[in-house]
Amino acid sequence: MANRSRHGDAASRLAGDLKYELASLYYAARRDYVVDLSHRSIRVLQLVAFSDEPPKMDDVARFLGSAASTASELVKRLQDKGLIIRRRSDDDERVVRLALTDAGHVALTEHTSLDPGKLATGLGALPASDRKELVRLVGALAESLLAGTADGRAADM
Repeated sequence: MANRSRHGDAASRLAGDLKYELASLYYAARRDYVVDLSHRSIRVLQLVAFSDEPPKMDDVARFLGSAASTASELVKRLQDKGLIIRRRSDDDERVVRLALTDAGHVALTEHTSLDPGKLATGLGALPASDRKELVRLVGALAESLLAGTADGRAADM
């Protein structure tokens, strides 16, 4: 049990270090953006972009953990900026579903992805073998997290 605890502690320390390094990487390689958006606005754009079906207003409220009126105000501001459109459901005219506009997709990309040119510059400063290993390890970590298999334990520490 003590061994497992030490592995968990080591993984927690490494996770804290990784969090700091990824935040630094994001800051250094962030994209410039045209439309200024709040964090909550970006989260709504992500919800709309990545939902299996176009979300409804109550989905947005639930996602944000806010009142329906607050979610509605936020969506209205995004709509006024030309980033989201509201569409009546074909199945039920009372239901309004949300979709991103082309400008919404651009804004989401600007706010949530890294600048490929800046990344290429940083990668170019590393030895070729380190570049490949870095990309492989980041991909493996992302795959593990997306699959829900990362349990916080370090395998070989």
